Amino acid sequence: MNTIKARLGKAEQILMDYGISQNDAPAALQAAARALLDRDVYDLTLDDRQMICSAMRDAIRLTENGGAAEGNPLVDLVYMPDEEKVRPVFANGAGRNGYYDIHVAGDSGTAMITDITNQFIRKMW
Repeated sequence: MNTIKARLGKAEQILMDYGISQNDAPAALQAAARALLDRDVYDLTLDDRQMICSAMRDAIRLTENGGAAEGNPLVDLVYMPDEEKVRPVFANGAGRNGYYDIHVAGDSGTAMITDITNQFIRKMW
């Protein structure tokens, strides 16, 4: 069996900070990721746009840029159906005035993910 050695990630380091051993951290992280996809956590109704935003927010927060490393973590991605926009909101309040709004008019769920990536993630970081 081949083993892959990888640098310990930030999420695994956080688990270790809470007393999970270095050997158990990857498995615990995988279990947490599976739980996030569990129907009890996310309603997997097709193209539930706020759920897509919530899942993207959680994924972005696992990164150094979107997490607390920059001192201003992403707090939420709010889907605004009446305006057909997604608004990223940061801990310091940035985004509340619409500066980072992502236009998702007429998007499918998959297109919405692409728009969040292109209009926000690529421009922000």
